Amino acid sequence: MRNRLDHLFVRSTLRFLALALALAAPLVPAASAPAAADPIFASATTAYTTSSDPVHGQRFKIVGQVFLLLGESPAPLPNQQVTLEQQPTSGAAWTAVATATTTETTMANGEKHIVYTFDRVASRTSSFRVRYAGSADSQAIGSSVSDDGAAVPVLVRVHRQMPIRLTQPRPSRIFMSGEARPLYARQRVDVLRKTCPTCAWKVYARPLTDGYGRYRVRLYAPRSGSYYFVARTPASQGFALSTSQQARIRAS
Repeated sequence: MRNRLDHLFVRSTLRFLALALALAAPLVPAASAPAAADPIFASATTAYTTSSDPVHGQRFKIVGQVFLLLGESPAPLPNQQVTLEQQPTSGAAWTAVATATTTETTMANGEKHIVYTFDRVASRTSSFRVRYAGSADSQAIGSSVSDDGAAVPVLVRVHRQMPIRLTQPRPSRIFMSGEARPLYARQRVDVLRKTCPTCAWKVYARPLTDGYGRYRVRLYAPRSGSYYFVARTPASQGFALSTSQQARIRAS
């Protein structure tokens, strides 16, 4: 995290070089306000609460820094306001959804960094970018919208919630019940099965959900070994391809 946040390499523009040569002062310390006309660049990096893309309703974070670029060592600046903008994958216009200010923050690894943090709740798949417009005593040089030093949005793919459970009302009858939520009423769910850990998944059943996105399908146990099952819904309505946890049935 330290290398990514505090040692970002940014290509200087000709305008930046001319300005840097004209400035005789050393790097402004992180705790100081930027001098007039100092070149500023906003850099956004992302960190999620899980190792994969979030599911609907899960929280995730967008974390980054605002750097003062003078010389070869970018210095993170405190007390700088940035705006988070969001664009649905449908291609709608960018919309400002939140603002944050850079401040010293203790990260998960115990290190302290001057960062901005946006704590968001996953709703639907969207692109995000961070805009820094400068302040009264500083101006942005180059793009004021950035991600990792380039004006490239961060795509956050949001998955549907796909809880499943197995029930066995009688020894010979096994059922898998599940839900696909939100916004998956009266649509088909693909229930996939594989007959060994390294076998390919194949469609086992395609139950239709009810008005609440619920479904139920009967499963059959193998004569030997194990069967594995998952439920899956395709990407639709602003949600990415979504897959449930894996269920396993052993031979009795």
